[in-house]
Amino acid sequence: MRPRAGSFRVASTVCLVGLVSVAAVSLAGGSAVDAATPAATTVPRSTPTTTTPRATTTVPSTASTTTQPAGATTTTGRTTTTPPATTPSTHVVHNPTTTTTTPAPPAPLAAPGVELVSQPPWIPTQGAEILALHLDQPGVADQPGASVQLTIHHSVTSRTDFDRAATGAAFPSTRSHLTFPFSAIHLNANHDFVVAFGLSGSAVPRSVGIASPGVYPVEVGLVGTTAAHSTFVTWMVVVDPEQARSSQRLRVSWIWQLDARPYERPHGVNASTLAAMRPGARLDRIATLLARAGSFPLTLGIGPETLSTWSNASRANPTFTPGFQRVRKAATRASTQLLPEPYVPIQGPTIEAEGLGAQLAAEYVAGSGAINDATDQIPDPRTVFVDPVDAATVGQLTQMFASRFVVRDSALAPVVEPLTPAQPFQLATGNGPPVPTAASDSGLEMLFGSPGPAALREQRVVAALAEIAYEAPSQTRGVVISTPDDWAPDVQTVTLLLHDLAHDPLVEPATLDMLFAEVPPVESNGAPLQRRLAPISAHPAKPLQAAEYNDAVKELAAYQAMVGRGDPSITAGQRALLLSLSTANTRSDALAYLDTITANLDALTSGITTTAKTLTLTARRADLPLSFQNNTGRANIHVLVHLDSQKLIFPKGADFQLTLPLGHTTAKRNEFPVEARASGTFAMTITLESPDGSVVIGSPTRVTIRSAVFSGIGIALTLGALLFLAFWWGNHFWRTRRARRRARAA
Repeated sequence: MRPRAGSFRVASTVCLVGLVSVAAVSLAGGSAVDAATPAATTVPRSTPTTTTPRATTTVPSTASTTTQPAGATTTTGRTTTTPPATTPSTHVVHNPTTTTTTPAPPAPLAAPGVELVSQPPWIPTQGAEILALHLDQPGVADQPGASVQLTIHHSVTSRTDFDRAATGAAFPSTRSHLTFPFSAIHLNANHDFVVAFGLSGSAVPRSVGIASPGVYPVEVGLVGTTAAHSTFVTWMVVVDPEQARSSQRLRVSWIWQLDARPYERPHGVNASTLAAMRPGARLDRIATLLARAGSFPLTLGIGPETLSTWSNASRANPTFTPGFQRVRKAATRASTQLLPEPYVPIQGPTIEAEGLGAQLAAEYVAGSGAINDATDQIPDPRTVFVDPVDAATVGQLTQMFASRFVVRDSALAPVVEPLTPAQPFQLATGNGPPVPTAASDSGLEMLFGSPGPAALREQRVVAALAEIAYEAPSQTRGVVISTPDDWAPDVQTVTLLLHDLAHDPLVEPATLDMLFAEVPPVESNGAPLQRRLAPISAHPAKPLQAAEYNDAVKELAAYQAMVGRGDPSITAGQRALLLSLSTANTRSDALAYLDTITANLDALTSGITTTAKTLTLTARRADLPLSFQNNTGRANIHVLVHLDSQKLIFPKGADFQLTLPLGHTTAKRNEFPVEARASGTFAMTITLESPDGSVVIGSPTRVTIRSAVFSGIGIALTLGALLFLAFWWGNHFWRTRRARRRARAA
């Protein structure tokens, strides 16, 4: 027995005599159900004949989903009720002659009745079924003829039969009716009571002729009352212990997702993410269940950004420490498999549509690094759970590291299979060779959130797994169950499942690695079965465009080249790039992340200037005395100085790498050497750029150059002219004198 606060205790033992005593006393209206009975002795919940008392927290009577109108009858002689809805796989044919479809939602609860408090997850052949029930309206028990009626149907023989019975669409033929008058039932102070019956070969006074193992639908409701009351369907799982020991257990791989929207926002934080980590909130409940799981094999998909936030919060506020430590401890267990995850939530088809699929590698690398920082564990990259998925995403992950995939069954094109799909297969995408893949079972997953109290939800899951196990007990098969991204678990339901699945003789909990290693792939005509992805009907909204992201990457690279890799703002910029790729962002959010990089770059470049002035060159070769101003608040800013002038020669080239200290600085000797090609006044342009040349810092600066020196050609021409003039005057003088001498001589 699994005692709960304020609950009653049912004294029962494993032995058959004890079962008979409990049932007999209960049916006789004795004191077996008594709130005053001390709960000193307990029997583990896994014992087939154990009853789990009801918790003091009242569970709404949502297990009942249809109403029993007065006078209405069905094949069972009374109105049946539709049990809580399940959503079996919508694309798999479990039986060649019948197709499983998604059932319609159940009708809302219209009238009270009884609800399940506890039930053994399974009972052995020749054993006894004990149902602890709660009466919604205690006054019903005082009505003459008021009774609880159980309708036990024959066992379901296929997943299709199970799905139909689970939704109330159809039941197997009726095996037995059992009626328990309230006049012979004792209600405790919480209005809880027990009914019991045995199987063939048991010593229980009320028995049904069932001797075979199977999964039997059991309708439970009120009859003989003056008002309409609802009914619910539970399941009796009968196990032959000898057969179970010689059969292959069904591997059950359970993926738990622990994730939230990014905490760090472009202009603040997401308070709801931190709130989900507080004691008793959604993420903390998952942490609590991880602690209760112990050595139960689990596969964890932990959001890296979420885990980093939780780690930081636990250091700043002790309130968050217990939850984070539970997650950290669970991640280090040998029974836990950590899945690789992108740093922030990303949908593969969306990022591929944006033209940014190549960035998935960086996201997964950053994600593994964040998980390692928080847990000292590195996720195994070989097996990846992808939801949603398309061929391009599979191709990207295959190129990076993945060799095995898990997808949701709704992502696959329909195929016809005689049994519930419970083996890996080959996923063919057309972008390379097929890859080993397993599909989660959406029908099983929906049972976790179906209406009703925790005991009833758990029993539906246990019964569904038993039905799959009974389909092919000699084959090694396995199913995958994955929680939703925003999983908000019911702690009571999951706690019961963790305990009972660990002791279930028909199933064996397994990680994904264990499932792939132990369950052989399904074959078709002697070859591995190949399946394909279903077309994606709706094109996802694209928060980003590749050009926008790539521009931000260039800006951050330019920023890093100027300030150095160790600057804290570089880390912030890299994180902004990671956060911007989350497909959980709106477009404005995604662009706002990138804008933080642009804003930082603009703030930096606006603080770097050069002075426009007039420079005079008094020699053909000279050093330009350029000056710069660094008002960024950071020392040692690296810039590229580009000079341009048609009248100057730059012996060292026109580009100069410069490191600017804080404040004003003037170029050193031989830092900007030039040669004048002409005298006179002309212009030179100074352009400041990032060291990689990708970003121009401000507007180009115009400097006026005055050259007061001759060039080599000018000097040569001048000397030539002087020599010519001297020769001309000399020649003229000599000829003039000779002419005068001749005149005198004559």
